[in-house]
Amino acid sequence: MALTGVSLKTTVVSKGGQVRRIVSHDDDVPALYAVDVVLGAAAGSNVFRIAVGDVAHEVAITGR
Repeated sequence: MALTGVSLKTTVVSKGGQVRRIVSHDDDVPALYAVDVVLGAAAGSNVFRIAVGDVAHEVAITGR
């Protein structure tokens, strides 16, 4: 189900990662986004929070 009228926000929660950009692919698939991130220099889990409206989910990416 495509959600309209809301925006995607991505923030860094831990390990010093960085959100470089958020790209909408709405022309191809409604409400589809790609998030370009860079992991922090320290090894371990980099945690990012992805939120759409009032709904959020944390994603961990492990760097070495």
